[in-house]
Amino acid sequence: MTLPTLHRRKLAAAAEGLGLPQVDRSVRTRANQVGSDVTLTFIALEAAHLELPPRELMHRAALTETYLRCQELYPLRDRIRPDERWQLVTPQGRDRVSLPDAEILGPHINRHHRDCAVEFDAGYDFGTIKDKLKSFTDKQGYRRVLWATSIHDRVKRMFYQIEELGLPNLHEFDIIWVDFWSEEDRYGYRPRCRKDNHLGFRSTRLLEAAAAR
Repeated sequence: MTLPTLHRRKLAAAAEGLGLPQVDRSVRTRANQVGSDVTLTFIALEAAHLELPPRELMHRAALTETYLRCQELYPLRDRIRPDERWQLVTPQGRDRVSLPDAEILGPHINRHHRDCAVEFDAGYDFGTIKDKLKSFTDKQGYRRVLWATSIHDRVKRMFYQIEELGLPNLHEFDIIWVDFWSEEDRYGYRPRCRKDNHLGFRSTRLLEAAAAR
């Protein structure tokens, strides 16, 4: 994770006290915005995890921020069940397009439950977004998708784009904005900001299945 992520949650001093390994790397938090270049301090439990390329470090820090936001943000904290667990997916080569960055795995107690694909997006073009979503739902069998992005105004645009795709196997999706580079809390109310932090959708099929359990 990053030092700003820890600062906002008042955990930076604890990390320093534990002597956790850290490294500074320059990354671009939004792929198509030159002004988003920033040098971040990345912190990990083991030094080996910090030997990854800067882009991969950023990706993992964004996924950590996504996980934390899901614990903080209503209604996501109520939709992800206590018996579900997060797991990183480590795709190779072409699998990077077809597989998500992470997944939320359930116990599969009943046939209505499905695992959730988790993806971080720092600036994919729409064609890539479309290919990934189709792969997640049509080929990999995910019925839920949690899509995190570092581009704030993409939340609303993606919500409508996903609806327009009309993916028949996608029963639930959430799009959230994540900020892992700012020490100040930018998730709260800002009078001049009209951008959504989160938008989500659950299909009537999913709600009917839940009611039938």
